[in-house]
Amino acid sequence: MPLADWSVPFTLTSAVYSGTPLDINTPVVFTAGTGIFLLRPDGCTLTNQVRQTKDFVPQADGAILHCRFTAGMEMNLAIQLWENDTQIACDTLLQEMLDDLMGYAYGLLNAGDNEGRISWVPDGGSSTVSTSRMLDDIRLLAYPAESQQPGSPYELALTVDCGLPYAEDLTQQSVALNDSGVVVTNYGNRPTYPVWKLFGPLAGLQSLTDATTGETFSWDGSLPGAPTIGGGDYIEIDTFRNTAYKNGSGANCKPGIVMTDSDFFTLPPGASTIVLSAPGSTGTCLLNSAWA
Repeated sequence: MPLADWSVPFTLTSAVYSGTPLDINTPVVFTAGTGIFLLRPDGCTLTNQVRQTKDFVPQADGAILHCRFTAGMEMNLAIQLWENDTQIACDTLLQEMLDDLMGYAYGLLNAGDNEGRISWVPDGGSSTVSTSRMLDDIRLLAYPAESQQPGSPYELALTVDCGLPYAEDLTQQSVALNDSGVVVTNYGNRPTYPVWKLFGPLAGLQSLTDATTGETFSWDGSLPGAPTIGGGDYIEIDTFRNTAYKNGSGANCKPGIVMTDSDFFTLPPGASTIVLSAPGSTGTCLLNSAWA
């Protein structure tokens, strides 16, 4: 999803400075004074890659096109160090700004879950649910390259990437599910990977169905190896990672998945009606709208 305006406010979160995000394109107060990390628009990009294979048609003209997939999002940032909109940073302020920025970048090298994120406010704000978007769980892909031309500001160029093949709304939706059917809306422009929570007790067969597309995920507590999901417990289903764990981090629930009748399905753009099969059953859908 190309960005229309690289001058909007950005916020960078890094494991090294946990809890203290770094503001970009917004003044920041340092010990030596106030400075601004400004993006140089023509040096910034938000891109993805298409994984594709194709073969020649045997003994004839043409090609056989195979399924194609996108990789994780990548963001290239060219960050200039300024004192204000008209004066470049120098001396002690420059060094303090450079030290902080390099620390944030290094903290993204092997950032874990919820340790790296970059968010921004789209020009005009186009999402119904959230005015901010993000790349979540980012890591450092290209180490910062420093440069400075005579009379120009000091600049760091770096690249970050994430596992998800899209940018997403910063605000996460939490929608309660039941056996009557609930409408869940992806306000973005491409399918998103939701996280489902199915609440116990779950002794027998329980199906989660997208009535709009017909896709289903089924779990049967009577299958060999399936853990007990009692009252107060839940199964957390991560459709991007294709995992299912009791209470999010407990026993592996995959032995209870009915493999012949299950998909870790995505939610397409727009509204989907989600239904739980067992009478009286409840659950939660956690999703962030996705943007290509």
